[in-house]
Amino acid sequence: MDYPPARLLNPSRLSGLLATSLVAALLGVAPAPPRLELYVARATFDPLDAIDVTVRVFNDRRAPSVIRFDQTAEYGLTISRDGAARWNSPATTGGQPHARTFATGRTTLVTYEWNGILADGIAPAPGTYALRGTLLSTGVRSSAVVPIRIDAPLPISALAKTGTQVVTVAGTLDPSGKTLHDATGDVALARRIPGVAPGTTVDVRGSIAIQPDGSRALAVERWAPVGPVPPARLQ
Repeated sequence: MDYPPARLLNPSRLSGLLATSLVAALLGVAPAPPRLELYVARATFDPLDAIDVTVRVFNDRRAPSVIRFDQTAEYGLTISRDGAARWNSPATTGGQPHARTFATGRTTLVTYEWNGILADGIAPAPGTYALRGTLLSTGVRSSAVVPIRIDAPLPISALAKTGTQVVTVAGTLDPSGKTLHDATGDVALARRIPGVAPGTTVDVRGSIAIQPDGSRALAVERWAPVGPVPPARLQ
């Protein structure tokens, strides 16, 4: 993931921070409560590329802290664009209220894998999305936001140069559901994509594989339509 470059504080700014810290210590101001942090491996992804999100709690107090939760879930994830939620992690309400003690430092809650398909079953359009994590604690809740960029899918002609690399291409399906077509060419699919009307545009993620008869075909890892979801789909 890309981070902004570090900046050195000038002496006057540093003196001000030290003074503020000293005043806080003298007044007995309590350190901030534990907060939620998000980590992703990188900032840019192909459409339908799985995104691993590590959710952590950072406790910078000198002693363990107890956090109470109103439900079983301790965190929630949301992916949104232009202020509208496009996907939410499941089961963020209900279940057993409980308390959990967090030691000083960072505690990993989970590494969650999002499969890259939005809540309505379609592939995400290229662009920038906001990945938000929320600590579902009782009372004030800590949140963190990480921007992620979804690139455009590759044209089918690019498969001639990708070798066995896993990539995402876009195209329309023929009536058999086993051939994908775009303006740059066609590619056979190693397995049929059923339940989609011919001519439907889909994103397909996979890699080129040699078939038993020696031909080349795109081995499908996952797929999703671009636009309205067809009556049935297999992902």
